[in-house]
Amino acid sequence: NHNNAARVQNTYLRSQNENLVPFINATTGAAIPTFPHTSFEIERIARRQLDSVLQQLGIPTEGANIAEKKRLLRAHIGLPEVA
Repeated sequence: NHNNAARVQNTYLRSQNENLVPFINATTGAAIPTFPHTSFEIERIARRQLDSVLQQLGIPTEGANIAEKKRLLRAHIGLPEVA
């Protein structure tokens, strides 16, 4: 599965400026055009873009604030805390 392999690769990132291995839509298998390129971009991501990415990954976010959504995304894509 592409997303599992991408998650493993993302665990090796050590800098906020290293390129993420992008995930694909959990339902369609299509690329997610708004997927962030780096973990630095996750910190500055707009709420609407974040919601779109999470929805395409099939991650439920009801009731979560933007900080919680960012944590959900980081955990889901395999980012270590330091990257």
